[in-house]
Amino acid sequence: MSDGLAENYAEQALAGRRRVLGPENPDTLLSQGKFAESEPVAREALEAEKKARPNDWQRYRSASLLGASLSGEKNYAEGGPLLLEVTRGCSPSKTASMCLTAST
Repeated sequence: MSDGLAENYAEQALAGRRRVLGPENPDTLLSQGKFAESEPVAREALEAEKKARPNDWQRYRSASLLGASLSGEKNYAEGGPLLLEVTRGCSPSKTASMCLTAST
């Protein structure tokens, strides 16, 4: 695949994320490499999920978004444990539906 074609697909994917998820969604911000901007949004989402659904897959999804944001900022001390928490929370002993990563 040529670089121009790959770049075109990437631009289309980003436009789709913005349209479907919104420009301030952590997924959208992360896909643009805007780690510092995605961090507070992801942090807020994780806190809400911890309260509302502490054992739901969406809580782990939020933790992965915050972990990715922090790691993108090179804050591995805080981001790394979150990412490990996600892998532990989505262990083989958990149900598959709990560990889905696709947003609905």
